[in-house]
Amino acid sequence: MKIYKVSHCGICATIEPKQLVRKIADKYANSHPEIKKLKPNFLKCVYTPDLIKGVISRKDPFVEEIPFNIHCYSFEVGFSTFLIEMTINKSKLNQFEGKDFFNFSAQFKINDKSFENTFGGLIWEFMNKTYSLQDLVKLLENSSLIDPKFVENLQSDIKTKFDIDAYICGNSLGIEGYSGNNNITIIVGENFDKSEEGWEKIGQNKFQLYENNAKSILNLDNNELEDQEAFLEDFIQKQFIDRTHYGFRALIGDWLNELKSEAKNIRKNIPIQNKVFWRNYREKIEAWELYFLELQADLFFYTSQFEFFTSDCYNENYINKWKTEFIPKKNALFRNTDAVRAGLENLATPGRTHDEHSLQLETEKVNERMLMLSFFAVSIPLLGAIIAPGIALQFKIYAATFLLALPVGYLLFRKTQKKQNEKKSKKLELQRIFNELNFEALPDLDKRLDELNKDKELSGSNKDDLINIFTSQKRFVDAISEGLRQALIKHPNLLVMGQDIATYGGAFKVTDHLSQDS
Repeated sequence: MKIYKVSHCGICATIEPKQLVRKIADKYANSHPEIKKLKPNFLKCVYTPDLIKGVISRKDPFVEEIPFNIHCYSFEVGFSTFLIEMTINKSKLNQFEGKDFFNFSAQFKINDKSFENTFGGLIWEFMNKTYSLQDLVKLLENSSLIDPKFVENLQSDIKTKFDIDAYICGNSLGIEGYSGNNNITIIVGENFDKSEEGWEKIGQNKFQLYENNAKSILNLDNNELEDQEAFLEDFIQKQFIDRTHYGFRALIGDWLNELKSEAKNIRKNIPIQNKVFWRNYREKIEAWELYFLELQADLFFYTSQFEFFTSDCYNENYINKWKTEFIPKKNALFRNTDAVRAGLENLATPGRTHDEHSLQLETEKVNERMLMLSFFAVSIPLLGAIIAPGIALQFKIYAATFLLALPVGYLLFRKTQKKQNEKKSKKLELQRIFNELNFEALPDLDKRLDELNKDKELSGSNKDDLINIFTSQKRFVDAISEGLRQALIKHPNLLVMGQDIATYGGAFKVTDHLSQDS
């Protein structure tokens, strides 16, 4: 009986299929990778049959040696699906039920070499060899964050050295490793008793494909080569759709974290009036928008094809059921994508606001200069009178005084006007804050007091304190003093320290008589 177990590994980045073929062939000399097209026609992968061949020789949890082949489907969007093929007796199938198949340690024999490892370890070894993950991690760890363009430089270095096209997510690269194991056991060429509970036919017409969710089994009765190839192609296509969703979800998560961090940073720097700061910030957000556009384009390209998923082996009911489960995940991913786009727009707002404010100030300056020029134009006759001979000196003094008084008076008027406008604005803002303190909008006081008196869960002291809060009216300093007094009563070891707080009573007499009362 032939069985398959499924695993996935990936990084959130892209790599050209041709480069993948070269890398796999270099690292695994006996392999024969090829670029293969799956349905729909846009979907390309690097298919490597018999990537790793060997024998499981350890008797625990197995009772006999089991030969295995690992077939690999590597996609340009950064993840690979691994099919571990084994041939065992039907009676030994229970060895794979209820066990962590990929992470238990076993004795392997590959190319006449025996060693202890796990299937998960073999798969991660492939990822390390193919994508040079260890060297990639070292490059990321040793990269300097001082250069403002370090992310783009780092992206370029990774592209040059590793043939990996990493997505930029804000101030970081969206390179994340992820993995997952599918608990399904695929069985080919063995007919099970379908009268047992849990079996459901999911194959088209005469295609004998069944599923048992209770035992996590997919069973293809037919052992014809064409049937196997058709099933595996449809199965891998479905895995591609599911796993790509996880990869893009991780990238969108990176973007949301970057937006959160940047929002905190810019909130602290909003008062800054430095033009250079805001120019650099505006350019950075514009670059972020373009980075995200690249990711969004790939996301929409791949996910738009999911709706056209067709199958030669799965029946229509099964496909519809799968779509019913998958579409909410896709929609949630799109909502998060919209959230990132909205976040970028919001981050761009402070930069635009400062630009508009700067433009307004420059406009005011230009208007003032135009008024001054108009003044000088009007003043030319007076200036001529001042310098003209034959005009009385007294008149010249009056004209010169008037001529100088006009701009000075205008400047003083504008300065006073700005101060008055500033005071008026502050007054209006204080009035707005005061208006928001609308005590009439609070619940009726008598009703609230009645509820407190009837409340049986509150202790007597807490109830009295709450009633006192609702019924007493104090000055702000009296409220502070009362709070300190209650704190000292409740906590006998509490110390209040400060200048002149015992004898004089501190600032505004807040601590007056506090030592005697407590």
